[in-house]
Amino acid sequence: MDDFVDLAMKFIVPFVVSIPTAIISVKLALRKFKSEKWWDKKLACYIGLSEAFSVIINYADIVIDIKLDGVKHDKEELNNRKLMFNKSMLKLQTQVYSSVLFMDKTSHESLLRFYNELFCMETSSEDPEKLAKLRTNAEFCLNIITKEAKREYRSQM
Repeated sequence: MDDFVDLAMKFIVPFVVSIPTAIISVKLALRKFKSEKWWDKKLACYIGLSEAFSVIINYADIVIDIKLDGVKHDKEELNNRKLMFNKSMLKLQTQVYSSVLFMDKTSHESLLRFYNELFCMETSSEDPEKLAKLRTNAEFCLNIITKEAKREYRSQM
């Protein structure tokens, strides 16, 4: 009988303790993995939006330079920027609704306000006044999104 108790203590007790420990460890590891994957998707969303806003701001700056200040720019470069501007506008228009999944409420509302202004904007616009207003709004929205992304990143650490 004594041998049976010793055998039980050597094998059964560690077995009973190791199973719940393994289950808890796996659950915690999966939770961390999912959280990191979700953050990667959020980060990709933030980066994509900031790139699109940067292109819009740069295009507006060039057009304002040309139209208001008389600065000379290469026509091919201007056409490339205009093409990138149009692509960025489309990217923002498509991401405005999917961003609700990845962004906080403040950033999403800011992006939605910008989208409503963008919707009224003529594609490939070269009106410096409209572009100046669009640029200001893009910069404002970008600042809100960046601030919230930094806050979320700090809370992840």
